[in-house]
Amino acid sequence: MFLCCLLINVIITMRLKHIHCIILYFSLLGCGRKNTPASPGFPKNQPEIATRSFLEYYRTSILENDTLLLVEQSHKEALISCLGELQNDTTNLLPSERQGLAEAVTQAQPESWNKSYFPNATLITKNRINNIFQERGVVEGWKYFYQQYGKGYVSISPPIFLRNFTLCLISFQSNCGSLCADSKVLLYKKEAGEWKEMKQYCHWVS
Repeated sequence: MFLCCLLINVIITMRLKHIHCIILYFSLLGCGRKNTPASPGFPKNQPEIATRSFLEYYRTSILENDTLLLVEQSHKEALISCLGELQNDTTNLLPSERQGLAEAVTQAQPESWNKSYFPNATLITKNRINNIFQERGVVEGWKYFYQQYGKGYVSISPPIFLRNFTLCLISFQSNCGSLCADSKVLLYKKEAGEWKEMKQYCHWVS
């Protein structure tokens, strides 16, 4: 950027025609800027399109009941805690994909869910859940929770797309009691227009 400004000053001191200076100024204005190229062949909003398309598949094909109680904040924590196992998967993920996972998880959208993504879900905030158990303890907290909300709640991460939107990573966690939970990160691959589960990571049950 310093060289750009220096060049403009030199041109001005040479007393070139005013119009030439203006044209050159605007041509040099972006010297110090970095451009992030869009993926070839995809529109700029392709990540949002892919997210909604995959979630529609996930709701209708994978979830047994999409009238679930869903934590409003998207569940990136499971993906972050699973990065080590994901980055060690040399069978399903390319070196460039494994290296870029941490940044992809950090930048994943959306940060929170709404009815446009899960139209039949009831949303609940993390703060509300935390307050229930902080005020009542684990045992009484779950008794109160069952009375107010039903069997339990689920947390879902934003989908992470790789390889031109043909691979997708997503985490799913369900909580239904003090010793009743299931969490996993799943890898899906799109083949012939259909998503197929390829692998599970960081799967635990209590």
